[in-house]
Amino acid sequence: MLHCSRRKEHHDEAGTTRRSHRAGAGTRLHGRRDEVQFATKAGLDFTTARGKVVIRNDPGYLKAAADASLLRLGTDRIDLYYLHRVSPEVPLEDSIGARY
Repeated sequence: MLHCSRRKEHHDEAGTTRRSHRAGAGTRLHGRRDEVQFATKAGLDFTTARGKVVIRNDPGYLKAAADASLLRLGTDRIDLYYLHRVSPEVPLEDSIGARY
C-alpha cells in the first residue's frame, strides 16, 4: 500500500502557493491511483477582500472548491471530502447534497 501524505490542503484557495505549480499528486502517481486515497476539505473562503475568512458551505462554492482540488491534485476523483466549517446560514442538507 502506498501512503501519500506529503502535503495538506489548508484552505480552498487554488493556485496561490509555489506548490500549486508542481505536478499534482495524481500525475506523480500515474498508474497507481487505486493504491491511495485523496482527502481534501472545503468550507473556508480565503479569497475575500482584506484577508477576511468567510465560512462558506453553499453548494455552488463546495462544487467550485472540489473542482479546484481535483485540478490541483491532478486526479479524477476525491475519496473523502471534508466540510471544514458549517455555516448556520446554509442548511447542512444543502451542503451534503452538493455534488462535484
